[in-house]
Amino acid sequence: MAEIGLGIGCERGNQGGWQREWVYWYNRSGVRYLTAEERAERELVARQQAEGIALQERREKEKLAAYLKSLGINPDQIP
Repeated sequence: MAEIGLGIGCERGNQGGWQREWVYWYNRSGVRYLTAEERAERELVARQQAEGIALQERREKEKLAAYLKSLGINPDQIP
């Protein structure tokens, strides 16, 4: 389907617990489009990574605030 930039191909994969050859859509460059399950998994991993980074930043902020307080500086009053 060159006129719309899509191709069809098959790959061996696992979907819904079924290990077999599956038919997939490909873009004009030959890159396979992800299934809904694959997109959801990637979004979950990205969300978990973002939460981990946010937690690490929060801990660093709390550590810095505690250090400043130990020096007698109120971190909430720093412009």
